[in-house]
Amino acid sequence: ETHCTIITISESPLQADLVWVGTDDGLVHVTENGGHDWTNVTANIQGVPANTWVSRVHASAHRRNRCYVTFDGHRTGDFKPYVFVTEDLGKTWTNISANLPADESVYVIKEDPYNENLLFVGTEFGLYVSIDRGKSWTRWSTNLPTVAVHDIEIHPREREIILGTHGRGIFIAPIEALEALTADAMKEPVVLADPVDAYQWISDSTGGYGDGDGWYFGDNPPLGARISYYLSGDSDVTIEILDASGSVIATVPNAPGMAGANVAYWNFRRNEQQGGGPGGGRGGFQGRFALVEPGTYGVRVKVGDKVVVKTLTVKPDPAGQ
Repeated sequence: ETHCTIITISESPLQADLVWVGTDDGLVHVTENGGHDWTNVTANIQGVPANTWVSRVHASAHRRNRCYVTFDGHRTGDFKPYVFVTEDLGKTWTNISANLPADESVYVIKEDPYNENLLFVGTEFGLYVSIDRGKSWTRWSTNLPTVAVHDIEIHPREREIILGTHGRGIFIAPIEALEALTADAMKEPVVLADPVDAYQWISDSTGGYGDGDGWYFGDNPPLGARISYYLSGDSDVTIEILDASGSVIATVPNAPGMAGANVAYWNFRRNEQQGGGPGGGRGGFQGRFALVEPGTYGVRVKVGDKVVVKTLTVKPDPAGQ
């Protein structure tokens, strides 16, 4: 059943009056003047059965003339993945379904706002990632069940992907390690992403209400500074935290060393037998494992002979100011 209804719309982040729309009867239109005139570009998209739902149009944040489109034919028994991209405002389209499973309808596509080669698609059975702009796809298998992914957002500040699923809730995961991948970077044994600002959240377990339906909520990430990196192969990884003078004040234990994207957390504490400076760190805790003060620190990651250093900003909980 179709009603000639616009079900997906995307305004270009690069030009306010450049808008793409897709309908439930399989049409894709674009306007360059805020809707005064529309161009039907559907006929330029080859290989999609007529009247197949346009599940998503997505205007690029990197190239004005680029747009992605996906089609979903499961309502008519067609479960093939249909994923396309145009670089010329819809005059021509390239099929980038590549190695996506042949029996997984595609519901959504998202281009990363920082890395134009990084794409995500949500299908009937999960999430797929491409680091080469759709030439190949890899299934996201970490901490995500087999579930239909109907919506994707990327938080620009927290560098996290947010998934809206069919009946299994919302899933959130860091992606800055993937965002840091470039052709040159991938030649290195380790790629360390720029750390997001880390907040020393204050934990308060007093007050509140009964659990109610509380057992349905998911786990929060560990407290601490998130350190994300990508490994070209399984490796032994050493992560050190540096103070302003370059001295090592902490070592992150049990840093993951599997090939691919990895995440470790530093708990804001110094190594054993190191004080917190004047006052012993926040709260006056001196000696073993003192909590560091908010400020700027270095993150040093070692893999074999490769050493990478990035800057980390630690901030206090805004609620405690």
